[in-house]
Amino acid sequence: MGYCINDVCFLFDETNSSLIEVGLRIASFTYGGLLGLFFLSKINLKINPLYPPLGLVSSMILVFFLDSWGFAWTWFVLISSLANVLLVVSLQQVENLLISKS
Repeated sequence: MGYCINDVCFLFDETNSSLIEVGLRIASFTYGGLLGLFFLSKINLKINPLYPPLGLVSSMILVFFLDSWGFAWTWFVLISSLANVLLVVSLQQVENLLISKS
């Protein structure tokens, strides 16, 4: 496990950034998805239990793409939390639509 953590730290090795900035950048990879889960818990909508984990993983993958495309890390939390909520609610609406048509 220690080797895995060490390898992840090398992905974020930036000599021009302060330690606090690098730490916040690393944390922003997961905080957006977790914030999206919090928002989903506050919505009065019955959601299939399979969709929130799918939204969480998808939002984390989205952050990796945003990072590779050069987006500023300060936008990661906002974009990934919105993506998580929109994906889960959209999947639930499609499921509700398919159930109502059958």
